Amino acid sequence: KSNNNTPNGEKYVYKTYEQWKKELPYISTKTIGRAVTKLTDMKLIRVDKGIHTQRYFINYDEVQKLVDEIELDISGK
Repeated sequence: KSNNNTPNGEKYVYKTYEQWKKELPYISTKTIGRAVTKLTDMKLIRVDKGIHTQRYFINYDEVQKLVDEIELDISGK
């Protein structure tokens, strides 16, 4: 959609698991659900559940922390 912003300017994607399945046909709906749960548990995304769809917000601060940790592991520091 053209305007996927909340009133405070947060950007999001909204889809049902079935819509994700159409975009990712090689992944089962159950696997998509497990991935969403894991990403939520890791605080990498936040999910706001609606009646028919869910809105997915990326937590950029947590993603950056993960990237920084990976870079440290790779560099051996």
